[in-house]
Amino acid sequence: MWWPLPRDDGTIPACMKTAGRYLATLSLLLGCSSGGHGAGRAEVGAALDSPVVTGAEAGPVVPDAGAVADSSATVAETGSAQPDAGAAVEAGPLRNVVMVVDDGFDPSVSELVGKVVASHTIVCAQSSGDAGVEAGADPLAEGADPDFAQAKSNLIAALQQPDHSCQLTDGLQPYDQSWLTSVDSYRDRWNAALRSDTPLTQAFTPAEYATITAALQTEPQDARVHGTSVAGVLAYENPDLLLVLVQYPLLSTAEVTAQVQCISQATIDQAMALLADPDVRAAYISRPRGDLDRGLDDAISRNNVGSLNLSLGDLSTKAVEDAMVAQGCANVDLGPWQARLTELDQEQDAAQPHPSALSVQSAGNEGVEIDSTADSPDCEQGDPTQMLVGAYGVDGALASFSNYGLCVDVLAPGEDILAPVPGDWLLPEDGTSFSAPLVTRLASMEAPLPFDPGQTRTWLISLRDSQSRIPVAEFPPDVVYNPTHAIGSSALALLRPGDAGKPSGLRRTSAVKLHRLLWILDRLSGR
Repeated sequence: MWWPLPRDDGTIPACMKTAGRYLATLSLLLGCSSGGHGAGRAEVGAALDSPVVTGAEAGPVVPDAGAVADSSATVAETGSAQPDAGAAVEAGPLRNVVMVVDDGFDPSVSELVGKVVASHTIVCAQSSGDAGVEAGADPLAEGADPDFAQAKSNLIAALQQPDHSCQLTDGLQPYDQSWLTSVDSYRDRWNAALRSDTPLTQAFTPAEYATITAALQTEPQDARVHGTSVAGVLAYENPDLLLVLVQYPLLSTAEVTAQVQCISQATIDQAMALLADPDVRAAYISRPRGDLDRGLDDAISRNNVGSLNLSLGDLSTKAVEDAMVAQGCANVDLGPWQARLTELDQEQDAAQPHPSALSVQSAGNEGVEIDSTADSPDCEQGDPTQMLVGAYGVDGALASFSNYGLCVDVLAPGEDILAPVPGDWLLPEDGTSFSAPLVTRLASMEAPLPFDPGQTRTWLISLRDSQSRIPVAEFPPDVVYNPTHAIGSSALALLRPGDAGKPSGLRRTSAVKLHRLLWILDRLSGR
């Protein structure tokens, strides 16, 4: 992990990363450009408060060439943020109840205290094989190259069993690590300076500033704080919010490398042929919901969850292909395979009833165009309850790291977002991981009532301007750190650190998504 330290002028590079930037893995935060603050982004001519146009008028998101208590009690839309166990049960999703699915929660952070009504952890088997099959068994491979009829028969047999690879358990692992304890006496002044856009050299003496800088260099390299930061952004000045926290399993770089092994194009082609078979398609669509899906359905229903925030980024096909090439594998095209899987997953969801909630997900941070399911498993154009959120910067331009394209529904601020870490310190963060909770926060506070997930999505889309941005005026003015506001500058023109020391490729990423992408291909490859 690397800590970009505060600049000599007392400002903080917006690419300051927390926790070894593992959160960059989860959301693939590849984002700091080596040039100026806006380098690598297409400039957007309209001002941040440009006139709002309807969702139909706004184009696709492309660069413009110009203390935790488990409770199942239903909670009120307004009033106290505490669950009322004696309240009458009200069916359906509630606007102010949000499930945050992420990694690394510390519910003792002040922004979250009193707002967490339930918590869970997703636990997955260590085997990369598909659930429904005993560990080590191989329902597809009768050797390295099974014939089509045998492969079809084995795949249908596997699809008749629910996925047991992951389960939803109650509670979170205790989080017992705070940050910057050696300089805790400076914390309140630090946070106040960030909230007020004050350059740090004005808030601290040179000696104090040097002490804090030294402490930043000694912080743990592998701390998991992403969920804390994301939930903290969502909870900021959101008094009626009620949170259901779900700890999500992530893979380290080494674990991803171990699971992403060479797959031949012939294997991919055979898998494509299998999923085109009517019998296999029918078995896939009718497959019983797995343990994890049923557990999440139950948690959403019991807690009347209105929205889900998924700042998990985008496991793009390009990222997986690049990981294979890095291991010396031959180039393959996973795009058509991903598109077919996503198509079948959407048909399966439509065929099997499950609770309705608005899903707000970060678009990812690879800086790539995602226009179809071939590019991303999270491209669900036409789904009235799914929303993919990209990022724009303090200058209004598409952030250099943000994914964009037809699949990205809206843009929200995503640079220098002030987010809490354990110990109640604030740090400026970059990434679509922090754009998504700003949109979720807006929905949880201001969506029209009675709350309806589909109508809320339509309402959010209607807020877009001509560059698909939800205007910055819709968000708290002090959620973005921009010290030049305090000294009268009209734009943030500060150099960012270069990328030379930054890890490349897949870092921490979703175990569940990777498993769903590769399990059939791995079976056909004889693994």
